[in-house]
Amino acid sequence: MIEAHGTGTAVGDPLELTAMKQVYGAGDQPCAVGSVKTNIGHTESASGVVGLLKTITSVRHGKVPATLHFSEWNPQIDARACRLFVPTELQPWPVDGPRIAAVSSYGVGGTNAHVIVEEAPGPSRPRRLSRTSRTRGTTRSCSAPHPRERYGRRQDGWRLA
Repeated sequence: MIEAHGTGTAVGDPLELTAMKQVYGAGDQPCAVGSVKTNIGHTESASGVVGLLKTITSVRHGKVPATLHFSEWNPQIDARACRLFVPTELQPWPVDGPRIAAVSSYGVGGTNAHVIVEEAPGPSRPRRLSRTSRTRGTTRSCSAPHPRERYGRRQDGWRLA
């Protein structure tokens, strides 16, 4: 999935999609392209952060949100012969494996940011300890008058590698 800056302008959108096509357009798996601006409007200086939050939520839940109000590509955009598509309804993530998405944001002052977001690895299974391998924890107090004398001697020969 690519969260585009998506200015909705006749000049900006064709340039952005041309760049996306060059970088992400080849491949046999589908790749959704959207912009949160179609859903909530342009949030000015917060638009990059809002797009990042949308992307993180999408990756986390494995759902690609709809791009509202999309009916056809800008006539200056040639979206044929590439894997990019605009989802018009909520749908499950289109590929198996780790979910990976890109976020593009362009600032008025010329700042450009492109961030890759990848699904966090699943939780690892906790290891069950057998009854014989379980150990008891011990509590040691360093409030004794001379804790170094009590516990520090065993560290005297230790060296940092």
